Amino acid sequence: GDDRARRCMTMIADHGALASTMAPGKFDVTRSTGWCFRTLVKYYELSGDPRYRPFVDKAADLIWRDVDKAGTTGTGTWQLGIYARAAIHAWLTTGDERMRDLALGCADWARTYEVGTEGYPYHAQKEPWSLKPEDRGERCAWANAYLLEPLAFAFSQTGDSSENGISFRFI
Repeated sequence: GDDRARRCMTMIADHGALASTMAPGKFDVTRSTGWCFRTLVKYYELSGDPRYRPFVDKAADLIWRDVDKAGTTGTGTWQLGIYARAAIHAWLTTGDERMRDLALGCADWARTYEVGTEGYPYHAQKEPWSLKPEDRGERCAWANAYLLEPLAFAFSQTGDSSENGISFRFI
């Protein structure tokens, strides 16, 4: 058969490896990082190609080293949700416990500092941890999808129903 889809998938994984592991200096953990890391991990998972494992491991090392453990600043929950999803898939694929811890931390941060009492995420301002979500800006319903997976993952790992309750309000 036609191997164009496979070749495209390999090319996208190569881009993911480049973008999520080869940035000079401090690693900037953003949505692009998360998307590229997740693409790289998914390709490794689906293909089993051992040449990609060192890139997966390096990306995990960099995201663990440089992600702000105090939470996201200036970009809001949706970017945190993107790289948390990458961390979840990295943990499921490699068993790297740091990625599980990162995903759980992201879910907890989002639940605590980004989700209002009615269960919806809000846009972050410059210092999101200094204000209640309700005082921080407009409701951000489109970010719900970015948080569903991290919050559901947190519930599956911890059994804490507070994550589960928030996730179901998104649906």
